[in-house]
Amino acid sequence: LIDLELNRLQFMYSHSIPENKTELYKNALQALEQKYSGNPASAQAGYLRAQLMYQSSMQGIPETDNRNAARETRILCENIIVKHPGSEGAINCSILLRDILRKELAMQVEKVNLPEKPFRVYVSFKNVKTLHYRIIPVTETFFENNRERWDDKFWNQLTGLKSIRSASQELPFADDHLYHSVEMKADGLPVGRYALLVSSDADFSLRENPMSVIYFHVSSIAFINQGNDYFVLNRESGYPIAKASVQVWQLQYDYSNRRSRLIAREKLQSDQNGFIQLTSKDNRYEPIQLEIRHEND
Repeated sequence: LIDLELNRLQFMYSHSIPENKTELYKNALQALEQKYSGNPASAQAGYLRAQLMYQSSMQGIPETDNRNAARETRILCENIIVKHPGSEGAINCSILLRDILRKELAMQVEKVNLPEKPFRVYVSFKNVKTLHYRIIPVTETFFENNRERWDDKFWNQLTGLKSIRSASQELPFADDHLYHSVEMKADGLPVGRYALLVSSDADFSLRENPMSVIYFHVSSIAFINQGNDYFVLNRESGYPIAKASVQVWQLQYDYSNRRSRLIAREKLQSDQNGFIQLTSKDNRYEPIQLEIRHEND
């Protein structure tokens, strides 16, 4: 009877059109749960209500009334699991609880940043109180060899590299189980290529610990182009860079090794206006990449 009533309520919620149908559905589930509170089958009504609350928290803005919805959903699921262990509703609540409590980390940073000048890192997170990060110099060889590898071997190799800087940053809103984002300051770095590795664990362990990595350059070099006409410029001032060395690489797919590799093409030097003209063709199947060098940059 409880199962049939739940199916009826779900059908009505899916197909009805009143503006307040969510509130009606939630109240009907709560009434059913209370009426048969001693029966383990009623736990499924509690789960459906918890699912509705959590969906509401994900759609809301943290500063609104939905801010506590995810926390209240967690408490409801924990109570259902304790009251009716092993029931369908309790098992579903356990799955939902894992989703609510799962830690997540992601970040963005400008692809190229100016040497020795602070830059910003945009961090998205969920259920993380403290962010730990390392800045690791990486070689072109490491980047190419690990372009498509995201297994444990890759993460073990990355966490084993020597960092030039490591620090921790406390994060706000850590206990509401919602997604948040902040910008944090990173101090300036010398010219080079780096990996920014972040973790919720100070030891950067692989077990039940989200980690994220992003690669970026620190350089004063920039370029603009129209078609095959390029101008090499100073990234900060916009002035042309003369006598910059430009190696053109073409990205080709190696079918024997089942991976992409870079093939060296023409090598050029910018004139007094920073100008170069490419003869290599850039297409959607085999795009080109430019390696620009000037003095120590």
